[in-house]
Amino acid sequence: MGGGVAASLCLLSLDVAAQVSVLEEVIVTATRTERVAQDVGKTVNVFNATALDRAGIQDVSRLELVTPGLAFAQRGNDFKLTLRGANAENTDRAEPVPVGVFVDGLYRVRSAQAGNAFLDVASVEVLKGPQGTLFGRNTLGGAVLIKANRPDTAENDYRIRLGFGDFSTQKAEAIANFALSEDFAIRFAGSWHETDGWIENLGASNDLGEVDDTTFRVSALWNVSDNLTALLSYFNYDSGGSALGAYGYQSRGTLRDPDSNVMPIQDRMTHANGIHDPVNSRGGSLGTRADPGPWQVYRDSPFIRDVTEETVALELDWNLGEVQVKSLTSFTDYYNLANVDGDYSEGRLLEESRLDDMDSLSQEFQVSGNAGNVDWVTGLYYAAEDFTQAFYRNWLGFASATVDGAADPDNCGGAFGVKAVAAVADPNNPNAVCPGQFAGNPSDLENRTFGIFAHGTFSVSDRARILAGIRWSEDEVDYLGGRTLRSTGVLGETRQTGTTAAASDSWSQTTWELGFEMDVLEDSLFYASVSTGFLAGSFNPDGSSFDQQEVTAYEIGLKNRLLDDRLELNFSAYRNEFEDMLAGILDENSLTVKTNGGSINANGLEVDLKALLGEGVTVVANLALQDSKYDEFGASNRFQLGGTGPVGFYDLSGLDTPWAPSVSGNLSVSYDMVTGMGVFTPHVQVAYSGSHWTTGLQQFDLAEQDAYAKTDLRLYWRSVSEQWEAQAYIENVTEEEVLQHTIVGGSDIIQVSWGKPRMYGLRVGYKF
Repeated sequence: MGGGVAASLCLLSLDVAAQVSVLEEVIVTATRTERVAQDVGKTVNVFNATALDRAGIQDVSRLELVTPGLAFAQRGNDFKLTLRGANAENTDRAEPVPVGVFVDGLYRVRSAQAGNAFLDVASVEVLKGPQGTLFGRNTLGGAVLIKANRPDTAENDYRIRLGFGDFSTQKAEAIANFALSEDFAIRFAGSWHETDGWIENLGASNDLGEVDDTTFRVSALWNVSDNLTALLSYFNYDSGGSALGAYGYQSRGTLRDPDSNVMPIQDRMTHANGIHDPVNSRGGSLGTRADPGPWQVYRDSPFIRDVTEETVALELDWNLGEVQVKSLTSFTDYYNLANVDGDYSEGRLLEESRLDDMDSLSQEFQVSGNAGNVDWVTGLYYAAEDFTQAFYRNWLGFASATVDGAADPDNCGGAFGVKAVAAVADPNNPNAVCPGQFAGNPSDLENRTFGIFAHGTFSVSDRARILAGIRWSEDEVDYLGGRTLRSTGVLGETRQTGTTAAASDSWSQTTWELGFEMDVLEDSLFYASVSTGFLAGSFNPDGSSFDQQEVTAYEIGLKNRLLDDRLELNFSAYRNEFEDMLAGILDENSLTVKTNGGSINANGLEVDLKALLGEGVTVVANLALQDSKYDEFGASNRFQLGGTGPVGFYDLSGLDTPWAPSVSGNLSVSYDMVTGMGVFTPHVQVAYSGSHWTTGLQQFDLAEQDAYAKTDLRLYWRSVSEQWEAQAYIENVTEEEVLQHTIVGGSDIIQVSWGKPRMYGLRVGYKF
């Protein structure tokens, strides 16, 4: 095997004699202790501040470009991450998502919070597979660990960075570290970001994707004594601008049944394999102009984004010699509102709003230490989360039914197919819909999570170690009931027309991990592991419930640091067996609810390479091959006809899962050129993704993203004094149109979200 590896390395044509630098050793905290990444028997992709900057990563949306097996999609204000087959159709509700995000060890409950956390970041680690024996909050498919810079008691530090770009982008960032004594420091980090929308609205309302964000964090570090340290932080995020839809910002029309062509096209039945009708089918919007492209739309109602988050956290660390004790406490107040044009057209017919209001508390205790040949950590975790969630509709105009394409004056409220006799809604019929009416379905939920975990690393010899962990989790969920709100008539007073009964349930599970790692050579590590994970069930807004999801994960890997620390070459192979994974279906009220669809098997191979090729040239490459398929999986069919099972059912057994291209990869090359004016670094990055599905359940042509490659260009400059820095960039140079998310909504409308177009800009920084 050694000769084969050496022969392969020769193909890299490394000029070893001319090379004098070495790869930096990256430190990770994935095992709850600081260790060199290459010495950790887990698959972990880690990026320090320099790597994040060179990849243009300012939130989780671009992590997929540098992390094999990871895929990103955005729908509305929410982010969703898919990792090695673990995905979530819905990210807008209270249940935990498969890939968790942690900031300074604290779990971010809502997926949208992942976009708020990138401020003064020191590093990001992406862990793959179920987590729980080392973390307070358990995850099913992986975790993203974001670590902010801590206050530094050694020296003062003041920095500022200004950014400008297309779409009138303006951004200012400031960092100030005050070392007030050898035992006390305060650090302030803040940013202001404003940009016009990158989706042009050709209608009467505002552009989509406008940003008006203010973010800041104040943290204080106090070395209370030789063995006690306290870190108190306050984080505030306030985001305005315009939303990117409720579930998608663009309509791709509908799929019509070709066999029902005797009817007007707007009355034909829908068919999963039917004829694409690009005209928006939402009630009353027939005949309006179709959107010209992914980044141009016709809308008249305002798109409003209002997101706020406040988090107070306290971390206490006691060093008691052979034992260390840590306490992590956090309080979060989170609010997320998106108001959008619900008819997806120029007709002023319908507005929709999604609201997510949450208060959360978490407390974690960790005790760790070393006993002979065993490194160990144990912990307790508790979290309480209170949610109010709602989806509102406000009918603004006359959405008439039609007869052969002409308005029918005897019917109103055609939106979503709900009609009432005469021009005024019947007050005795709470389901009647006419212009000026309002409807909503707020519901309240309480989650209580308990966890006890322990993990140990047993040194069998100087070269071999056994890893073992266990966790017991229990989640109690109280659905406090839902309310149906509806106005009583045209411009009438809103009243409650129905309620959903309260309900409670709980889910508990014992999960575990068993692994082995061995130093097969001085700088080569072999590892293997098997682990289990689970996510608790919860309740839908309508009061229906769904059960827990489970996974058994197998992995083997080999990490190598070669050629006198000028090359890292890592391999990992895995199999994930998921049970009772969720599927999103559409209920009779056009609301998306979840049910347990069935099982998924995901297999894959990942390769990571980092090399120094000659003086100043760095090459980073990764490749992910995956085969992620539904095993026995099915749920209700959103289309009237078509599918792969009985009428009204979609059987996906044996088909590919979404957001899981069979091939994906990344290649980046940078060259540090030392001159009398400083260091210039041109940087080229190309990310490739094979074709894949972009919807969580049904597979149809309009939901497939073809294979594509994205190219980013950057030029960095750092002054001789290292006080000044600058970066010019162009992202998505060839302006690839990347479909991120697809969902079939009410009135059989196909709602989609696209990735960003070509963007360019300049950033300049100064260190005082």
